[in-house]
Amino acid sequence: MSKTMDALNDAIMHMRAGRIKRRTFLERVIALGLSAGAASSLLEACGTISTHCTPNGWVSQPNTIVWSSEHDDQEEFINIVKNFNTQNTNAHVIYNNAPFEDNSQYKDTVSALQVCASEMDVISIDVVWLTEFARNQWILPLTETIKSSVLQSYKGFQSIVDSCSYKGQLYSAPIRFDLGVLYYNTGFVSSAPQTYDELREQASQLLANSQGKELDGYVWQGAQYEGLVCNFIEVLAGFGGSFFAEDDPTKVTINSSEAHDALFEMVNWLWLATISPNDPNGITTYEENDARVRWQNGFAVFMRNWFNVQQLVTDPGISAVHDEVAYAAIPHSKSQPTGHSCIGGWQVGVNASSTNQDLSWQFIDFLLKHTKDYRPTDVVGDASLKSMYTNAVARPQLPNYNLISESIQRHVFSALTKRETPSEALAKMEDELKQIISKQQA
Repeated sequence: MSKTMDALNDAIMHMRAGRIKRRTFLERVIALGLSAGAASSLLEACGTISTHCTPNGWVSQPNTIVWSSEHDDQEEFINIVKNFNTQNTNAHVIYNNAPFEDNSQYKDTVSALQVCASEMDVISIDVVWLTEFARNQWILPLTETIKSSVLQSYKGFQSIVDSCSYKGQLYSAPIRFDLGVLYYNTGFVSSAPQTYDELREQASQLLANSQGKELDGYVWQGAQYEGLVCNFIEVLAGFGGSFFAEDDPTKVTINSSEAHDALFEMVNWLWLATISPNDPNGITTYEENDARVRWQNGFAVFMRNWFNVQQLVTDPGISAVHDEVAYAAIPHSKSQPTGHSCIGGWQVGVNASSTNQDLSWQFIDFLLKHTKDYRPTDVVGDASLKSMYTNAVARPQLPNYNLISESIQRHVFSALTKRETPSEALAKMEDELKQIISKQQA
């Protein structure tokens, strides 16, 4: 996307979030080359629900739809599309594989939906986007047929069903679900730690006996991006803390003693030589693949990552520890009874501006039946994994999640890099989250 489109998208998002005034918005978009009339129309669109939009742009052929997918480097989805097109000679799906960067896909998708663009019919939706998309009526509620299929497939997994729902109504169908787990190398330890105290103690002992070998006790995702939010929410829940009150999602609860202890724990993972004896700033550059590669090369004892990387770390073609892989529940503080995994995954929904909605639902039905990875049948046979889903926690399911996430990322990262103390980081985060919620309610 061009710099002009980036700037236009940023102006739209800031206007919708209430962070700039109408006059400022008009000045910005006119400066980007829009006419006064077009700018005024776009301003009105920022404050209206898109269900009543007239589809703009692409007018698809009667038997053709476009699927704007999440990034898939395993070619599972393109093969499903090829099979659908082969089996349905009177219908055709065009597959658009998104770039690796999630933020790019989010911006592109929101930019299109805000102006009722119909270039995409079926949309892949990150679990944290669903509330915003459904609230703005950018996507359609599931048909009764698809809804019935989802409820039957995910019976007993209420957390997954909830992640696809807005105000009690299902708007999306899950095609991949995931959760955070603790991996451990059985060549170093025979069982996983249940608490963070045990994790530190085991890691410290192993590193002390490593005889100079390059080894980290614990690797995780500490870069300033969405993965850091997932890591923090797991530790936060494991200490009994939360971002918002359970009975009132508009009440900010992040500046608590539990949250302070959780953030202090994470800071200690970096700066205690017994856990991270190498470059402490190294983890603050790690995303999922960075942690995975270091761990599967045998240079770390414990790793926090997603369950779906199991297929990679157990692959003898790329993993030096493929026969020493085990996973367990995310640890917790000794004052709490259990740990909590963050829920991740992707869903699909239908663009409310699609001109081929019937075919879109037909393809989603096909997609649900042919997506192989991480179906409930994979989980039912593993009691420990099913228990992790029972105790899993979701990220805040609020309309302006992107702004909430930005605040969490920024201040947790500042604490990790010692630009703010944990107390300063949480106090500033609390103020920002209150402002975001206040503007939502205005």
